[in-house]
Amino acid sequence: MKTKIFHTVNAGLYLWGANTGILVDGLHRGKAEGFSTTPPQILRQMEVGKGIFSHSHLQGMLFTHLHPDHFNGAELSVAAHNIPGAAVYLPGLVKTCPAALEHITFPVGNATVTAVPTTHDGALFEADPHCSFLIQLGEECVFIAGDGQPDEELARVVMTLCKAPITAVFMNVYQLASLKGRAFLRGVQPERIFLYHLPFPEDDTYSISALSEQLLRRFPKDLPLVEWPEHMAWIDDAAPGWWEKEEA
Repeated sequence: MKTKIFHTVNAGLYLWGANTGILVDGLHRGKAEGFSTTPPQILRQMEVGKGIFSHSHLQGMLFTHLHPDHFNGAELSVAAHNIPGAAVYLPGLVKTCPAALEHITFPVGNATVTAVPTTHDGALFEADPHCSFLIQLGEECVFIAGDGQPDEELARVVMTLCKAPITAVFMNVYQLASLKGRAFLRGVQPERIFLYHLPFPEDDTYSISALSEQLLRRFPKDLPLVEWPEHMAWIDDAAPGWWEKEEA
């Protein structure tokens, strides 16, 4: 995988590829929901404009939806003020991209982002604006599910939008456990599957990690092995060359 991906906590991901940096769901609250707040190291980078918040290394900040474990408006305001040139996309509260009922594709740096409207999982949240992201960086695509309900129909949509192989898919435990979620994976045939949207262990009041361990023991053998990325770390320990110089 050529795209470099840093996983913070919850659903926070920073993607670096094609000389473009994109932060997805990386500024959030979430402790009251059994998840974690934005890590202090990330907030320090945001405040001083280093690391993933360097002006030369962050071109876009995307949010799948506005629930607290994915989004913190106060922190976003600081980040947007510090890096005024960065694109911002929030479903239901769009700042630099037009709202749309159907998918919308827009450039972020040298990357191409497609926001695909998806229904939030759970009857209580079905009316809340939500989207999943298909992000193409160079010759690779990454799909980020957020809290949507991926299924076979979504797989067909994604495959019509893809202009490159899907290198990685990020899904939560409930999506991976569902028959519809597995049908989605079989439809898009990703190279790698990542289980994400987990809090730090000390914040895991709902034992999501234990549930995830049970899932992985019973995951279908015809699908790629599900990987569990470490918090506050680069996947495959593959940081870009500028990281050590810019890290706060």
